[in-house]
Amino acid sequence: MLTLENVTSVFRSSPNGYMVLLPNKPYFTIAAVNKPFLDVIKANRADLIGKGIFETIYHRPSIWGPKGMKSLKNALEDTMQSKKASNYNVADWEINTFPLLDDEEKIKFIVHNLTDTTQVITNDDQQIALNNALLIQNSFQHPLFDDYPDAVFTLDPEGNFLSANKALIDLTECREEELFKLSFTPFIAPGDREKAHDHFKKTTHGELQNFDIRTISAKGTHRILNVTNLPIVINQEVIGVHVIAKDITAITKTQKQLDDYHYRISDILESITDGFMALDRDWVVTYWNKEAERLLLMSREYMIGKNIWEVYEDAIPTKFYSEYHRAVDENISVRFDEYFSRLNIWIEVSAFPSDEGLSLYFRDITERKHGEEQLQQEKEKYLELFNFSPLPQWVFDAETLQFLDVNNAAVKHYGYSKEEFLEMTIKDIRPAADVKELGEILKDTFKTGIFRARMVRHLKKSGELMHICVEANAVTFEGKAAMLVLAIDYTEKLKSERALAASEQRFKALVQDGSDLVAILDPTGNYKYVSPTSKSILGIDPEQLIGKNAFDFIHKDDKEKVISQFGLLNEQKRVKIMPFRFKGVDSHYHWIETIITDMTEDPVVAGIVANSRDVTQRMEGELKTQDGIDRLREIAWMQAHEVRAPLACVMGLSKILLDNNEDERSRKESLQHLMRSAGELDSIIREIIKKAEDLPTDL
Repeated sequence: MLTLENVTSVFRSSPNGYMVLLPNKPYFTIAAVNKPFLDVIKANRADLIGKGIFETIYHRPSIWGPKGMKSLKNALEDTMQSKKASNYNVADWEINTFPLLDDEEKIKFIVHNLTDTTQVITNDDQQIALNNALLIQNSFQHPLFDDYPDAVFTLDPEGNFLSANKALIDLTECREEELFKLSFTPFIAPGDREKAHDHFKKTTHGELQNFDIRTISAKGTHRILNVTNLPIVINQEVIGVHVIAKDITAITKTQKQLDDYHYRISDILESITDGFMALDRDWVVTYWNKEAERLLLMSREYMIGKNIWEVYEDAIPTKFYSEYHRAVDENISVRFDEYFSRLNIWIEVSAFPSDEGLSLYFRDITERKHGEEQLQQEKEKYLELFNFSPLPQWVFDAETLQFLDVNNAAVKHYGYSKEEFLEMTIKDIRPAADVKELGEILKDTFKTGIFRARMVRHLKKSGELMHICVEANAVTFEGKAAMLVLAIDYTEKLKSERALAASEQRFKALVQDGSDLVAILDPTGNYKYVSPTSKSILGIDPEQLIGKNAFDFIHKDDKEKVISQFGLLNEQKRVKIMPFRFKGVDSHYHWIETIITDMTEDPVVAGIVANSRDVTQRMEGELKTQDGIDRLREIAWMQAHEVRAPLACVMGLSKILLDNNEDERSRKESLQHLMRSAGELDSIIREIIKKAEDLPTDL
């Protein structure tokens, strides 16, 4: 494990001056410093530890000069960006800077070396002896190197092994005592040996080298390594080479697979619900998916090849600009929320740097942001809402399933006191037969991280069984992983639904088994349902009427009256339509009497119910009776009007004939008139007798 103690103990015995920095740009806080470094700069350790390098060692431009100060900063910034060592000469000083990476390939420490180039040892033999001692002594035998996951070793200027950690022994598959008799050459694949020697030669001339190389172990195992060569410099002389080799065989083998997945990844990026864009190192857009088009209102064709900051210049003062640059400069992923004023929305961004540039995933979180702001403002209010919510809620421990908190509604609804709840687990409110199912639900929930709303059975303290719809979300409660649960009791609703289903069944039974014709019409009169009695009443199968309009079967003389009465449903719920003629099979008309009821708002019926009864026999009897009554009225009229005139004439003539004062001629004329009136009266009486004979016998 890479710790500060391990790092400092490695450089503690080195004659070179070393300083360990934290990678907290721009401060680069000094975490440790060895004695040779303190001697070089003539400073006390207490004056340096915990302070930034530019406010202590490099705080005087008069010593280093403006160009020197820039070089010093460049050395550290280059190391941060590239994760590779850097080398600079400033005034009379040689500066070496290289990073130490953790298991996640992140820079954990920066080792900084400062050497006074004016101090030269004149005794060559003494220098060589010192160099060899430094290379062979235990500076590079510390547990840090044995525990380091990558191969770390030291070579002399001829390329012979002087020190090696366990990782190198494993890679070479060679015994340690044999390894120290060899140079690195036998472990390089024949085709790459010239390349390896060229990089080694450049390192011995003071150049840092990083390259990939093919290797072969003592047992014939082929690997590909990423190698970093760092020159060991003392008094401007390279006395050896530090080497860090990382096994990238697996990475190389998977590269082809990554290429194969390219098109699949492209499909995924187009189908994801997040917006996605890719930028190169110059901030030029190289990818822009459909969701990005929709969310940012910019087409792919317009954006590809454009500099993002030229298109969105108004975003430069915002986090979009600063965080994107931080991700690239520090080679770290960043996640943040920011308000985008151009579109009046909040955006959540996840940015991931790479050698090619920056990948950005983003989504519109305006609604969520407003909710979070409101949540922050109303925190106390929402705490009360939990306790006073009309729906039962509780929080339980995701590991032990113990109730951690319950609201008042849960206490009231389930019958347990809050204290009793807190002594229970969520298993205790489940029927024993459902506990196994609960385990499966929780297993699936914790595996996927998603809790789907579902119907379950719960028990009250009284033992009453309830049908509950539960919804849940993962939360952190008092530092514990927990679940917040909302419980909605559907027991009464399910009872109502069952009662409704039974009611529907009874309704169908009454309709199908009744003697009346029952139909359901839409508001325009089209049949939606017709009971089976249509066959016995009208001679028409119900299926033949479905979809047809009822008014098309009504006698033309009755249609206007029926339509008018049908329209009364706009004012009243129930309307009785007096008997009318309805066409049945073979165009035979039946007299039917109907009651219509508007039940369009009833979800079961959703229409106008027409309950009809065949009254043909009754109507024919009534019509026959009405015809007799009309004839009697005609006879009465004849008796009252037509008989009266000739009868009055007879009575008048009779009175004249009884008067003896008239002469014979006048009496004769009167008799003639009398006979004529009597004839008229006889004709009328005969007509009345004839009409009376045609009257129905049951009147």
